[in-house]
Amino acid sequence: MKSTRYIAVVEDEREASDLLIGCIRRYAEEKGLDLQVRRFFDAASFFGARGTDFDIIFLDIMLPDGNGMEIAAKIRTYDKKSLLIFVTNLAQYAIGGYEVGAFDFILKPVNYDSFVFKFDRAYAVAEQNRETTITVRSGNNEVRVLEVSQIRYIEVDDHSIAAHMKEEIIRTSGRLADFYERLKDLAFALCNQCYLVNMRHITGIRDDCVCIGGEELRISRPRKKAFLKEFNDYLGT
Repeated sequence: MKSTRYIAVVEDEREASDLLIGCIRRYAEEKGLDLQVRRFFDAASFFGARGTDFDIIFLDIMLPDGNGMEIAAKIRTYDKKSLLIFVTNLAQYAIGGYEVGAFDFILKPVNYDSFVFKFDRAYAVAEQNRETTITVRSGNNEVRVLEVSQIRYIEVDDHSIAAHMKEEIIRTSGRLADFYERLKDLAFALCNQCYLVNMRHITGIRDDCVCIGGEELRISRPRKKAFLKEFNDYLGT
């Protein structure tokens, strides 16, 4: 099944916008991809569509209601994942975009061959950025698909497994060791024999406890050295 990718084109010049959208649709047809494109002529209308998660955002450097760099910085306050590609007449205006996490830039008027070269790379990264999920069977025998980024920690609880999500606790069967094997390469670490922690959600380490928001989980003495090393490696320190 083809995966859908959502793309925003934020460009105030209709001719330039039409040309870029034409390139995207031609690319989708040639590659057999499902690319859903939304067009915005200013920053205000784009920010008004905050409910949509875009995989790739083509952003004009100069918009009628804002500078592209400032708009990109605002996007990054709530969206770290979308790939930003600046659209500009002059390459030097896009260089500063790397300071706000821009993936690339493309020159106007858009040439299809140049577009393909850059979009090949962007699409490949967007595929890698796809949300990782795992499937579990809950206590009422319902199959649940869990977004890994939403799992705060996994606990052995009365001979069952409890996945503590951001919004709920999902109970399932299995062994903590099996979940560790599934998740150890996705920034999860064992702080003791009862808890498997998503290091993205660690808010602090105090004494012999790891803090996950307002909760404290005990770090066992046998696991402490390895756990702290894994956390430091995760932080890149």
